[in-house]
Amino acid sequence: RALARLILALDSLLNSGIGVVDAWPVAAEASGSSRIRCEVHGWTSTLEAGRPISDALSNSRLFPDLFSEAYRGGEISGKMEDALGRLRNHDEESAGFKLEQLAVWIPRVVYVAVVFYIASSILRFWQGYFSQFDSLL
Repeated sequence: RALARLILALDSLLNSGIGVVDAWPVAAEASGSSRIRCEVHGWTSTLEAGRPISDALSNSRLFPDLFSEAYRGGEISGKMEDALGRLRNHDEESAGFKLEQLAVWIPRVVYVAVVFYIASSILRFWQGYFSQFDSLL
């Protein structure tokens, strides 16, 4: 979700006419992720030197390859708005899929935990029963 927020903020800032050098730190703050914020603030010298951000993205382990390659494509083609829109859609769909999977698996895990608890309770009952029976003999 943090990457999707970064993309949304970056897209909005670039469309409003803010330059790339100023937009990235603001978008990093808007992402809500301290890791993204620290990573982007480390790019200050790269941004001020006029190097492409795609170089910093490709050197970063924090951003997925899909993100850095799509961003590079947007820089080269001049269609950054389209690239960021596709990235935002992809990240939102990916996050939605992960939430759906979580919603499917949590009830299953809870069900298995309840089954194991009941089974262990039954085993403890019978174990106590037979130990009392053995003590009588």
